[in-house]
Amino acid sequence: MTLLDRVLDCNNATLNDFIPLCVRGQTVGWVSEEFSHRLLQEAPLIIRENGSIVIQGGDRDYDALSSAVDEALFRIYSRDNHGFGKWCGERTPVVAAMGQQPLFEVERAALPTLGIISNGVHLNGFVGEGADLSMWVSRRGAHLASQPNLLDQIVAGFLPVGGSTMDKLCEEADEEAGIPQELMRMAQPTGGVTFLQLTDVGVRKGFVFTYDLRLPSDFVPHNKDGEVGEFLLLKPREVLDMLASGPCFKFDSALVAIDFMMRRGFVPPEHNEYATIVTGLRGVGV
Repeated sequence: MTLLDRVLDCNNATLNDFIPLCVRGQTVGWVSEEFSHRLLQEAPLIIRENGSIVIQGGDRDYDALSSAVDEALFRIYSRDNHGFGKWCGERTPVVAAMGQQPLFEVERAALPTLGIISNGVHLNGFVGEGADLSMWVSRRGAHLASQPNLLDQIVAGFLPVGGSTMDKLCEEADEEAGIPQELMRMAQPTGGVTFLQLTDVGVRKGFVFTYDLRLPSDFVPHNKDGEVGEFLLLKPREVLDMLASGPCFKFDSALVAIDFMMRRGFVPPEHNEYATIVTGLRGVGV
């Protein structure tokens, strides 16, 4: 296995296999044929038209449309879950493309079934520089419903409606790693990575905002919310070997870690998969 395998793992979906989900003439998601039938059964405001699943309600305001979609999805969830996992009560803005005005909000648990763009924010925490650099990573708790025991950035979180990336990062940094806000405010934005991943119920489509933070050499992270099993301080070679060996990182966290290693020069341009990896990290139009 190679680093490129991790990138391909996160970009293994083809949207041609899904049906466009549209509202107000804009495509905002992609649903499977199976789930399209559930939507048509459970949601009076949803119809099939010209090969697309259309959410009617262009005359409804933002809140009314959000509530109507939420009620329909919760009916499906209440009957058989349909792969939603745990209903979180967290919502994400629904957009046709990043940077556009949100049309309504949707429950986080339904994102893969609807193929709607999701946003996250991850922090690469490291100490030292160059040959002396080491990276802090966390291991997700064994009890977590989503990807337990896999490795993650020192701080990572879902970006809900109305969330600023830095404010969310500061909140998660305190809860997950005990990083004080005054230190977190020194974190540098470094862009982001994208993914388009096939799942059992649909397609994950998302953008992860990335930040870097050089931590004091004597800093030791400590978890407050019970979601981290342990923290590891790893050399770049260890991180790269683990990434290449198999899916030991959470799917999107693997992309963020690879991106960090490439930006810091630990994967040289002479690497035979360099260009393919770089383009793959940001290969999805969102």
